[in-house]
Amino acid sequence: MLTTDRKFGPDKNLPITSWMRIRIPEKKKLSICFDSIALWENALIIYEMLIPPRAGDPPIMKELPIPVIKGNFPTETGRNLTRVTIENPYPTSSMYVYFTGWHKKGSPSGALKWEPSKVKGFHFKNSGSTVPLPGASSVLVDDSIADWGKIGFEDTQKGDEDYNDIMAFYSHF
Repeated sequence: MLTTDRKFGPDKNLPITSWMRIRIPEKKKLSICFDSIALWENALIIYEMLIPPRAGDPPIMKELPIPVIKGNFPTETGRNLTRVTIENPYPTSSMYVYFTGWHKKGSPSGALKWEPSKVKGFHFKNSGSTVPLPGASSVLVDDSIADWGKIGFEDTQKGDEDYNDIMAFYSHF
């Protein structure tokens, strides 16, 4: 588990238990498109990890200055799937972002609780080689490994395992 703090997720009351980490090098940007093929309500939230000032201290997770909270059911929830760009504001160090997925077991309803979604990523070099990460979570993927890729979330414990319930397609530039 990344953190025991219960302040994450769409309602800011859950710990982060499943994620995919991406490094954005200094002076680089990450372009991200989103899609969802799901019957249940899904959300994707991207958090920034701050390196602790003292060695041995746990990392600090926080929302980005402009929060990235995406989701299906835009009419009911206000969450959309429009493209975003995250720019690394640090001139001399990398920035780390964490993609997290969340779902409810049904359509949007205040009576249903949010749950963390399982994650899987597929990452590619511009040469066309694929670096699949089957069933992986808490996996570091950076520009030395992948130029672009897909991060998908699954909203059921024993479902179709297609990891397309909510997805992010990213590329470094």
